[in-house]
Amino acid sequence: MLAAYLGFVLAFGVCIVILLIGIKAQRGIENSRYQSMLPYGEETQLMQDKHELHRYGFAQLLRRKMNGISALGLSFNVMALIGGAALIYGPAVQAGGFTVIAVGLPVVALFSILVSASIAELSSQMPTAGGIYHAALRLGGRRLGMRVGIYQWLGQLAMLALFIGGAAYLTDGYAAQRLGYGISFYSFWSWSLVISASYFAVNKWGAAMNRFVQFGAFWGQLLLAALIIGSLAWTFWPLGFDPSELYHWQNADLTGGVSPASFAVGLLLLSKLFLGNEGAAQGAEEIIEPRIKSPWAVFLSSAYMYVIGFVLLFFMSLILLTAGGVSSAMASTSLIDNGIPFLFQQLAGSGILASPLIQLLILISLWQSGSQSMSHCSRLLFSMARDGSVPFSGKLGHVRADRRIPLNALLASGLSALALLALASTATAGFPVLPLLSLSILCLYSSHGISIGLKLKQQLDSRGRTFLHAARKDERGPWQLGSWSTVIHILALLWLGISILLAILCLPSFGLIVTAAATLLSTALLMRYGATGGVSPQKSMDKRRESEDWSRIERDYSA
Repeated sequence: MLAAYLGFVLAFGVCIVILLIGIKAQRGIENSRYQSMLPYGEETQLMQDKHELHRYGFAQLLRRKMNGISALGLSFNVMALIGGAALIYGPAVQAGGFTVIAVGLPVVALFSILVSASIAELSSQMPTAGGIYHAALRLGGRRLGMRVGIYQWLGQLAMLALFIGGAAYLTDGYAAQRLGYGISFYSFWSWSLVISASYFAVNKWGAAMNRFVQFGAFWGQLLLAALIIGSLAWTFWPLGFDPSELYHWQNADLTGGVSPASFAVGLLLLSKLFLGNEGAAQGAEEIIEPRIKSPWAVFLSSAYMYVIGFVLLFFMSLILLTAGGVSSAMASTSLIDNGIPFLFQQLAGSGILASPLIQLLILISLWQSGSQSMSHCSRLLFSMARDGSVPFSGKLGHVRADRRIPLNALLASGLSALALLALASTATAGFPVLPLLSLSILCLYSSHGISIGLKLKQQLDSRGRTFLHAARKDERGPWQLGSWSTVIHILALLWLGISILLAILCLPSFGLIVTAAATLLSTALLMRYGATGGVSPQKSMDKRRESEDWSRIERDYSA
């Protein structure tokens, strides 16, 4: 029982940390010299945002319409509360037992929120589509910046491949059950191509409606989580099982203990729920007042993910305990031949609401998260191409004037994700959740670690004089954590380092091999583009153009 009490304290303590960091950040905004133009009207703020983008050497080519919940959705929808849980809940419980939800999820959330707070500071400092890539470019120079950009894009690409493959597998199983055909290699890849094409089509022809899509998808995930919890509570309450059983460190079948290595795999699977939190940072050129709204979206998306995700998965785990463990609950249920159990979907659909309806809503939510992930990848690739940091920069950095999206970068991201999914599929006999997850963790956490490390170095180098006064005004953002910043950065770096080490030791070697190949690729790109690369914020901050030049560039994009 003591373990249960400590677990409850830990879970509640994470909420306290979220609240304290939020209060500290708000005070940082109030104490900064930042002045919002929104009180003078949205058009005035848009002019201010455009002016700031000009200072970094970029024209306003993307459509800037996101605000509030729609900005929050840029991160939250990529993190994928429902879709992510559908992919990783079953494997996480099977690896780490139910304690991985009760104890592991709060631990992962605590440090992921610290990482989000660090990224939020960086996104407030650099409100461009490059996100932390541009922050690293400013703080560490072109060589480190380009490495961060390549790691970041490859990690996001692994997430997109995971969404495409996961949606294809689950859709294939859902359709096969109702249409009566057999699941095969051809049916899976047919669905993968259809889903990828639908992502591209929605991002191309639905770009003007993107803010409404983000708004609806955010509330849709929250509503679906509430429906699942309510439906299960109506059907199974009272549970008749002691919640303290979740803290007994038993395996998913309640037949023995959990090894440290298996528990670590469960932790790494749960970390998927917090990958993609930098989405709002890379959507900064599409967000109104990005110096404030982008960092809040980065930070709050992780906070909401923890609070809602913990309640949902904790309650579902209690129901499985009541049923006697996973094996008992799934006794009459087959697994897809690739090894992904329908555990989350079947459990979510076992309540009073019709199972096919719940499963369909889960698939729709997973599909939308994948669509947003493709947009997420394209914005970073566009930003790197605009800087002249990748091959075919002229094509990949082009923005369609009629739709105001980087269409070529969008297509390249989709095709690259399919190729990565095919490559990862050769690394395992089943669906490559763990290979793709290992690649995503290694690349994204490496990019986060480099960027946060550079920010920390800047702060430590300024010792002996107050950092906030020592830094130039254009080198910091209004969303800042003041005296807490250094400690939060150090803790975030420790967590990132531990997670990378666990991923190397406990997850398939596919991620390490591809990351090593990406490191060699980044070295080659640095040799080719590093010395003479084109426009970047680092080179453009001290340059000024006449306002007529920007007006000429942006004239065709103003419709």
